Parts: sequence; structure tokens; C-alpha cells
Amino acid sequence: MGQTVLFRVHTGSMYYQGDLAPRPLSLSFGPSNLAYGTSVGTEFFSWLGVSTKILRGQISGDDAYASDYARKERNLSFTSSVTEVSLFTDIRINYFWKRLDKYKLRLYLTGGVGYMTFDPKTYYQNELVRLQPLGTEGQFLPNSKLKPYALHTITRPLGGIIEFDVAPKTSFGFEVTAHKSYTDYLDDVSGSYVNYDEMVAAGQTQGALLSNRTGEYLGTSVVKVPTGTVRGNSTKKDWFTYFGFHVKYSFGAAIPAIPIVTAALADSEEAQAQDNIQAAIVDRCSDSLVILPSLPLSDQSGLIMRLYGNESKVQIGKDTLCFNELCDRMHETVTSEKPIYIIGTQDVKYKQVLKLKSHLNKCVDQLKAEKALSVYKKPWDEINSIQQEAVIRLLNIKIIETIDQ
Repeated sequence: MGQTVLFRVHTGSMYYQGDLAPRPLSLSFGPSNLAYGTSVGTEFFSWLGVSTKILRGQISGDDAYASDYARKERNLSFTSSVTEVSLFTDIRINYFWKRLDKYKLRLYLTGGVGYMTFDPKTYYQNELVRLQPLGTEGQFLPNSKLKPYALHTITRPLGGIIEFDVAPKTSFGFEVTAHKSYTDYLDDVSGSYVNYDEMVAAGQTQGALLSNRTGEYLGTSVVKVPTGTVRGNSTKKDWFTYFGFHVKYSFGAAIPAIPIVTAALADSEEAQAQDNIQAAIVDRCSDSLVILPSLPLSDQSGLIMRLYGNESKVQIGKDTLCFNELCDRMHETVTSEKPIYIIGTQDVKYKQVLKLKSHLNKCVDQLKAEKALSVYKKPWDEINSIQQEAVIRLLNIKIIETIDQ
């Protein structure tokens, strides 16, 4: 079997965090903007995956949404298209916290490193103007200590994913990732103002007008402030956060089809007596239930276990066994590719069923370990989740639970 490839399509929203966010807090988000992307990856182990992701979107900030008057009066705004290419590792939390499996969800901790491009712009006289070439904080002035900032940066994304299956090879997931950048200029705002007259004298009139827009807010002429007056907070880098969902498709692995159990079993006296039995097939790949009415049973169909309400024993054919005597019989039946039937009267104690299922699971775990070694030459825990599903399907394990009516 070849290596499994995982392909995801992502869509959601980007939220900017920085000097032009509504509040001067690390977790204050700017407006929501559409984002989309794709990723391709693989799983090296059942608990560890790696993927390459391309994410595109828009971020923006506007002092018009600020929570305090001083920031509203500053009257700065920006919007920027961003593209990030990143390498992610996904750690499957279910591998370490087995209780999550009962919710039929997969939880991942995801993180990595990325490369991001951006280009902040703002509206001036109904036109969208690029800000970086204007040097709004004096980057292009003679003898300036500031250099023009680059329109790219390294990012460090970190977040989480919740995922569940919607088909044998298709999953749906929700994700949130915070992307820390190593620049303070996603919004073109970082440090201090430069005096308006100084910039105009250097031939940078438009940069001077867009550096300080307080006059536009007040409805007055240009407000002039001394060079060095605080414009932004240069001690904190800018962020953006992505909230979204994805559809994942797995391909490239030769996975056998899921075995289907039908009611076409041998006719017998017991089949006539069980006309009203409702059976549920437990698919151990997806934990889904399929109801089959009027399921006839016979000793030739597989291993038939009958539970009784007041006894801690199981009847198999003419033999009555205690729970601890089941494993050998179960192992023999499963390896012969016959289904296992559990038949119980309505007054069967729930703990009996749980105890029997516990023995079944131990037997199945042993079989899975043996098959993993024979097919992949690796222990069960060292093969990835797609390979584990393939092993389960190769075993052709079918466990059917019924209740006498």
C-alpha cells in the first residue's frame, strides 16, 4: 500500500490583531474578512501528521471602530491582502486521550511555521493607496534611522482542529489558528509620527497627509504634531487569527471496501424463532449502526452468543461458558471470517453486555496487532490511521447485537 495523501479545502474568516484593532488588547480583533485555501499532507504515525498549507485572505483595521476617543481621533485605517504558505504538524489528541473516541470526533493540536506576504493600503479621496511606498513614519526621509519595512514576514501559527467523518474517505472539520507575525507593519502603524512640515519639505506630501489624519476626523486643516509623538505601539508585533472549516479527502491508499452483512443466512429452526429480531451491525471503522429487521440466525452463520438476564454466562451452541472462557472461541471465529452474534433477552443486565464487549475488544485488539505486523511489519501503534482502518477491514470483523422480542 502507498502512502496516504490527505487533501483539504479550507474556507473561513481572518481577523487582524494590532495597533488598529478596536481595543488596545492582544485579543482585540479587527473586522471579519473572507479567507480560503488548500492543504496537502500525510500521516507518518496514527498520532502525527504533516501538511503544507496555502491560505489567502484579507485583513483590515479601522480607528472608526475604536473603543476610546483618542484612537477614533487618530483616524487611521488599512486593508491588506495576505497570502501565507506554511508547514504544519498535527498531533492527534485522541491517541493520548482515548475517551474522546466515544464522541466520534478527532481533536488535533496544530502548529508550524509559515511565510506570509502582505501589502497595507488605505482609502484616500475614494482611491485605494498603497502605504508602504509612502513611508508614513519617515522611512524615506534623509538621515532616517528607520528602513522601509519588507512586505513579507515569517509567521508562527498555532491552534486546534475538531474533525469528524462524513464518509469512509471524507471528513469535515472546524479549525482556529492564531498566526503570530514577526513584523509590526501589517497595518503600516508601528512607532511615532514625523512632523508634517518635515515630510512635505522632503517631497513626501501624500505620505504626510496619510500619516496623520486627525484633521479629517475633526473637520479641520492638517493637525501638526512634533516628531516622535506616539502613533502606535512598537513593542508588540501584529497577528491575524483564522476561524474556519474544511473538507478533507483521503486518497492514495489501497483500502478494501467495508464488508456488508446481509440477511441471506442459512435457514434453520432458530431462524424461524427469531423473525422479529432487530440486529445492529457495529462497523468498527466508523462506529455507525445499521439496523437489519428479521435477521435469521444459524450455527453455520458464525459464533452465536446468548445472554440471559440472571446469569453471568454465555451459551454458545450447546456449551455454556463463563466470560473468561470466550477468548479462544472468539479468536477462532474471527479468523475464519464469520460474524459474531450476541443475542440477549430484554432483561439482560447492562453490565453483562459491557463485560462481554470488553472481552470482544481485547480479542479484536490482539487480531489487529497480529495483522499489522503481518501486513506492514510494524506494531499497531506505529501505523497511521488510514492503515489501521485498512487492517480492520482486512480482518472482516462483524459483531452483531440482537434483542429477543
